[in-house]
Amino acid sequence: MNTAAPEEQLTGRFSIRVTPDDERLIRKGANSAQARNISDYLIQSALIQAKIALADRTVFTLHPDAVAAFYDALDHPAEPAPALRKLFAKKTIFEA
Repeated sequence: MNTAAPEEQLTGRFSIRVTPDDERLIRKGANSAQARNISDYLIQSALIQAKIALADRTVFTLHPDAVAAFYDALDHPAEPAPALRKLFAKKTIFEA
């Protein structure tokens, strides 16, 4: 899973401090995962955790001006596209 941007596109920077035990564990994990380097390993690990954290969100807040539009969208949902209907008509890998 290599979603890291090419070197010339990297502009952000994080600086972290870790305990010696944490550093050893991270290095072992990176070696075990055959990561190109520690930075790639940490970036990939952080991206996975960020996606999990965002996917698990259950509370969302709306600006008061957007509440009416939100309720209107709930009351009048869009019709599913034909491609979406076709996709959901297929058996999943769990139904095979």
